[in-house]
Amino acid sequence: MALLHNRFSVLQVSDECLTDEVVLAQAWKKAQSYIRSTNSYADNFELDRSTISLASNLNVWKKELSSKNINLTPLRLVPSPKTTEWLFNDTTSGYQNWEPKDGITSPLRPLAHVEIKEQTFFTALMMCFADIVETEQGDTAANLSTVHDKKVVNYGNRLYCQYDENDNACFPWGNTTLYSKYFTDYQRFLDRPDYFSRKVLLSKSPDEKVFQVSFDISKFYDCIDRTKLTQKLTALALQIPEEKRTTLTKLLSEFVSWAWKEGDEELYQDLCQKDSENLPLGVPQGLVAGGFLANVYLLDFDKALHNVIGNLVQSKHRVVDYCRYVDDVRMVIVSKESKQTVQDDLVSYFNKQLEPLGLELNDTKTSVDFFRAKRSGISSKLKRIQSKVSGPISDREIDEQLGHLEGLISLADHMKSHQKSNDSNPLSLVEGQNHDVRGDTLVRFAANKIHKLLKEKRSFYAQNIDTNNIPIAGSWDFLQERLARKLIGCWTKDPSLSVLLKKGVELFPDICIVRPIIEQLKDVHSRDDKKQVHVAEYCLCELFRHASTLIHGRESWSFPAHADRSGMLEYLQLLANDVIDDESKFSLNVREQARFFLLVRNDSPLDTLNKEDKNFNFISKLLKGFRNIANDISKEDFEINVLLAYQFARDPQPVIRSVSCFLEKISKKKGEKTSSLTSTSLQPICETLAVQSFTLFHELISYSSNIDMQWVLHPNVKALIDKTCLYQNALGGDLESDEHGIALLSILKRADNPFSQENAVIHLLIKALKQYDFIQPLDVSKTKVICDNWSKIQGLKTELDFVGAIKSDPRPLFPIPKWVEGNHIALYNVGVFVRTCLLGQLDWSSSRSFKQRGNTFTGLNTSHTKRLLGMMHSPESIGGESAAMSSWLSGLLFYLLQWPGMKSKGTEFKSIVDISTLLDVLNKRLDEQKNMYCKLSQMPGYVEEVDLGWNKSKKSLHVVMVQSLMPLKADFTKYGLTLEHPKYRAKHRKHVASVAELILHKVHSQTTANEKRTDDIDLIVWPELAVHSDDTDILKRLSDKTGAIIFTGLNFIKQKGINGPNNVAKWIIPNKTANGRSFIERLQGKQHMMKDEKGQIQPWRPYQLFVELKHPAFPLEKGFTLTGSICFDSTDIKLSADLKYKSDAYLVSALNQDVSTFDSMIDALYYHMYQHVILVNCGEFGGSVAKAPYKEKYDKLITHVHGKEQVSISSFEMNMFDFRSIGKSYRSNKQTKTRPAGFNNV
Repeated sequence: MALLHNRFSVLQVSDECLTDEVVLAQAWKKAQSYIRSTNSYADNFELDRSTISLASNLNVWKKELSSKNINLTPLRLVPSPKTTEWLFNDTTSGYQNWEPKDGITSPLRPLAHVEIKEQTFFTALMMCFADIVETEQGDTAANLSTVHDKKVVNYGNRLYCQYDENDNACFPWGNTTLYSKYFTDYQRFLDRPDYFSRKVLLSKSPDEKVFQVSFDISKFYDCIDRTKLTQKLTALALQIPEEKRTTLTKLLSEFVSWAWKEGDEELYQDLCQKDSENLPLGVPQGLVAGGFLANVYLLDFDKALHNVIGNLVQSKHRVVDYCRYVDDVRMVIVSKESKQTVQDDLVSYFNKQLEPLGLELNDTKTSVDFFRAKRSGISSKLKRIQSKVSGPISDREIDEQLGHLEGLISLADHMKSHQKSNDSNPLSLVEGQNHDVRGDTLVRFAANKIHKLLKEKRSFYAQNIDTNNIPIAGSWDFLQERLARKLIGCWTKDPSLSVLLKKGVELFPDICIVRPIIEQLKDVHSRDDKKQVHVAEYCLCELFRHASTLIHGRESWSFPAHADRSGMLEYLQLLANDVIDDESKFSLNVREQARFFLLVRNDSPLDTLNKEDKNFNFISKLLKGFRNIANDISKEDFEINVLLAYQFARDPQPVIRSVSCFLEKISKKKGEKTSSLTSTSLQPICETLAVQSFTLFHELISYSSNIDMQWVLHPNVKALIDKTCLYQNALGGDLESDEHGIALLSILKRADNPFSQENAVIHLLIKALKQYDFIQPLDVSKTKVICDNWSKIQGLKTELDFVGAIKSDPRPLFPIPKWVEGNHIALYNVGVFVRTCLLGQLDWSSSRSFKQRGNTFTGLNTSHTKRLLGMMHSPESIGGESAAMSSWLSGLLFYLLQWPGMKSKGTEFKSIVDISTLLDVLNKRLDEQKNMYCKLSQMPGYVEEVDLGWNKSKKSLHVVMVQSLMPLKADFTKYGLTLEHPKYRAKHRKHVASVAELILHKVHSQTTANEKRTDDIDLIVWPELAVHSDDTDILKRLSDKTGAIIFTGLNFIKQKGINGPNNVAKWIIPNKTANGRSFIERLQGKQHMMKDEKGQIQPWRPYQLFVELKHPAFPLEKGFTLTGSICFDSTDIKLSADLKYKSDAYLVSALNQDVSTFDSMIDALYYHMYQHVILVNCGEFGGSVAKAPYKEKYDKLITHVHGKEQVSISSFEMNMFDFRSIGKSYRSNKQTKTRPAGFNNV
């Protein structure tokens, strides 16, 4: 029985689905995310405003779609440059003009700015058609040997879908991902012609030739006939009765007549018109759903061409294959005719097929080539580079690939200057390459990969610093500058390739680079040629937007040491002020981007108010802390502007002052019939601010109360303060038993909140479920709990109960969504209660913030409404890396708080349909956690189940022990406990990076010597205190490259809300998902301090983490389980006794001078625990060792590293079945010792 309503299981183009608020919310979410990442002219300000006003927008949009009148906001023309060669031409004055070749500017591309409402409407329509259309097109991941049977021909603009065994597509519409990955689908498209060409070579007759044909559909999007498209969409919806799809009918009717903004026709004629055509009324280029709609338009065309495969065209050319990527068509033809005959016949045939659709081929982009089996295309080179750079690579390999990528840029230049000859003389083709990828695609690929590789190269380096701790430029810095200049130089040859401009400036953000760019763009902008003016404006928009969203907020270490980012940004700010100061000189697009950039930089014209955008003026005043701002704004605009200003502000205090003064002013203004805000607006404004940003609301109340402002004393505001429990403080002192009970919220607010741990919260929840039905949310501020021994609550044997009746909250500040119905209501409220307990705050939809306010602006991309449709439940998102919970609890929360469009993960929780069945699951979990509790060492154990994608034959783990040399013991005295000294940080990071690279080299060397081995590593163990927490990015890249789990000691760290500093180790666990690889990052604490640590380092070990590796051959059995300790903790015999029945391999990270004592300890541990024990010591002292309870001496000692003061990398195979009761056929056949007395391998 599903918790969600059946209407959410499969979307249809019915009125019910198209007007459903949750469908519209997901459509908005997908659209705005896609626009931010893809549209170069995105109006980020509009998107941020829509985030905050989402709830009210959804209500308005639902009503409009349900009404008889749907009014689409006119499209706004955004002229965008097409590929055009530009040169520096000499003039009589001696100055070189930067201008198009021959002085002729190509017509610009007519892109469209589409408002977020319309984007949402058509994304919702796309979501409802997705399963039908994507099933029709087939799975692009299908093996090339099966694509003809599966009828797969189109690879462009395909939605991200999952396919079942019957090839039915399922579009996970509750996910953020919209279109499938570009490079993956495009590479398959490029590989396909070669595959079928090679295949047909074996069967063709000697007098036949194999041709690869490439076509381009001219002005594809612009020439789509909207009426015909709507007819095709309507035909796909015929299974829905006509009376139940009136919304679709109205929306498509409006689509047919969707007009451009007044004045755009003239703009089109000036800038985009090629001949005498009118402003196109096809599919707007800029509509998120545009690619999908274009595919629908060609569904029948693709089907017809697929049916031609294996048959003759024009009675003489056999079609071997046909495939398409958007407007790019590829065919493989076998014919006895000449190349020119093949081209003429196929162009004629294709144009005849396209004619009914109002489309035609672009003659200038048609090519026909003889296929030569030994000549690989450029696409194969891209594929090799992509494979090399897909994960982190060594520094040497990075340099090699950077050389290849620079070569691609040069090749693109060569392709421009040497157009392909039509000569079919074999001798003329001796040197020719197979240019199966366009030049502009090449340089975009190269720019993105150069940027990626330089970022990776940076992770293996640390800048040296001078005596004033200022970074000194080195080889990496100058390399990055050189490549930045290379990219910008390439951009000057074709300004439409704005990615080169953006990446170049991002790599080296310096005024010496940007000044000549801006001067040239100003010069171009001052010319009489309107096309050139708009090319300059397009590039200015790109610079402003990129500076706002990326360059502004990046960490300084990611830029070359000699780059003056601050100077460059100030230079752009001056330009932005000039742009908005004289509105007549620049288009609306440039002005929007300039205003947004100034807001991000907390800058404004100050004395010059912008007449065009009232909200920009208001936010600017808030950022400057104005005490007196005109009260001529609507309630909604005020709320949105305040939230945006708070997000933009680098220093929030001026915003707090300004908003407080404004609220004070309206609190004194009476009257109902007025256009300005009054005291009646105070309570709803404050409630909105509290719900959207509780931190902001808290700061406003604290500031205003301290200076005796009167608005906080307003009865409605006081009632809201009570509702938010702002003044209900955390319980002070030690937690002690109180027979009268303690308010639950007072416990939850404590830094050591016991209910932030999984064990205690499950215990509490079971008690609550036995006394309360959860039809209404539980009020944690008024409900009291009692415990007979708080110090032992995680052991699950204390008496925990509620005092008196559990209080409900009939009107919570953070309500559950409207789409929760029936039995799901109580279960959803349970999920709310659990998250409230774990987070220790009333806003259960939020996540804890573990980052400090900085310069980064990523967009105001969250709100309470949006979070309900995409809450993160991972331990890291709820409690950070130190979260005392497992992914089991995350899975339960995902199930209870599931949102429409997402499929529940796994089957573990599907039995839960009501409170009774939930109790059954919780009681079972409670028993499991009791068994995992470490009784002697008195701490809970939490298991992370991990699936590393092994095959069923996997027997052993490939383990690498890393004996790094830094830090030395003396370094903590010289540079401080946390090793934060800038000089040391640079040196230490270099050391970690070089050791990581050494691991890659060693593994690669072993692979070349042993063909049975692969580059994959399963487990890498580093010493205690080996890596600074800021340098774990290097280890994540190492994990990503090798696929390994990493267990490493971190430098002493300070944790928020925890008495420190602490000595911890960190697990980095690769986690493959449908959207790529992410990482599980969790900490393992240390309880027992060494002599040097006592008095300086605080014990912290609230739990023991176990990593269970699930094996595909034994899915129902307990997986091979790893656990670890830090140095001196491993000497605790209570701990080893607790662990020996729970783990299968014990890892110890150490920085230990007494090597002989630890050798003896390992000798005792591996037999006492009857499992593999691995101790990795620092290189200063050596003595790293791995042992296991095998019978023979040479088997017991798996590896041992001798010698001091040296870096050492050693690796070995660790069989996962030798000491377990399962998998007898998987064992190594080494003889094992008799189990110790009383040992029971449960």
